[in-house]
Amino acid sequence: MMKNYWYVNLALCLFVAACKTSKKTQTAIVPVGVEVSYKKSILPIIESKCAVSGCHIQGFHEGDFTIFEELKKQVDRGKVKRLVIENKSMPPDQPLDNKDLKLIEAWLQQGGKNN
Repeated sequence: MMKNYWYVNLALCLFVAACKTSKKTQTAIVPVGVEVSYKKSILPIIESKCAVSGCHIQGFHEGDFTIFEELKKQVDRGKVKRLVIENKSMPPDQPLDNKDLKLIEAWLQQGGKNN
């Protein structure tokens, strides 16, 4: 009976160790030192996922996000970071993929410039 106990404990320890060491390493989407371009990287995300019918277009109460200055107001208020990066609640119908989230996060960390 005691022998079976040791085998079960050994198997459990090996299983736990295998789980901890099998994590895949992720490569950075935005390499260190590379500036994220608003026009090349962020605006296409805005146009395809945010500035759609009923959301963030001309006449929308939060502003037309295809116009940099209107998006920048929300960036400066911290709303973009809070809703998109932290809460992941925007866009509500179609969550952003990890690549888009990382690009937006890097752009925000770099100051949300119009570049």
